[in-house]
Amino acid sequence: MANHDSNENLAIWFTPEAIRDSFEAAQDERAAWVKAASDATLADIGETCLSYDLVWDAFNEALDLAIDDAMQGAL
Repeated sequence: MANHDSNENLAIWFTPEAIRDSFEAAQDERAAWVKAASDATLADIGETCLSYDLVWDAFNEALDLAIDDAMQGAL
């Protein structure tokens, strides 16, 4: 059975802070733009990233199937 201990290394975050953290060490134009961007702008970017994320799509599909199985008593 799966280990249910919390592990933040298994998560992908699309929050403004996570986006800033991703560019923290960079010294290019994009990093400067991210640093100056508002939380609202970065939240919009995060939402856009999420819409492109195939892992998110697969996760939701698998989640729906697992919940359907559980609802039918298969788990």
